[in-house]
Amino acid sequence: MDFTDVISRPLEYVQSIIDKKLANSVSEGIDLSSSMVYGEKESMESYLADDMFSRQVPYLNKSSIGQIRNESLVRYRGLVQDIYNEEYYIGMYPKMNTSTGQTTMAVSKYRDYINDYNDGSDVAIGLDSDECRLVSRQPILFVPIPGETPWVDSYVNNENNT
Repeated sequence: MDFTDVISRPLEYVQSIIDKKLANSVSEGIDLSSSMVYGEKESMESYLADDMFSRQVPYLNKSSIGQIRNESLVRYRGLVQDIYNEEYYIGMYPKMNTSTGQTTMAVSKYRDYINDYNDGSDVAIGLDSDECRLVSRQPILFVPIPGETPWVDSYVNNENNT
């Protein structure tokens, strides 16, 4: 994927990395379900280390709301106001194609919903299966920097667009 695709559809990019890793692990007989590490973090870090890529990632601020595609990669300048308690979610679950009977493992990492659930396709989700993996994440509340003047916002936007 090129820079624009990774910025506008980062979840698809990450999912492609996870899918490849899962497919390789099945063919090599490796169990990745306990670690939930697929190499997506390192891949995104390599993109973010590239200055050309970082400058293309848009800032999320009051003037950009409505102009940035949903589920896009964004930058945000702010302060941590609160760190909430861990939340638990199903990170990995089996899904079965009811037409063919083929079962594959699906990952819901980085999402707030279960993929393919009730989308009208012939897919059954095994949420009560022993293969489901419960994992946790740490929600953090960011707020805009208090008292920040418009010229700072203008400077930051110009600095990162040059």
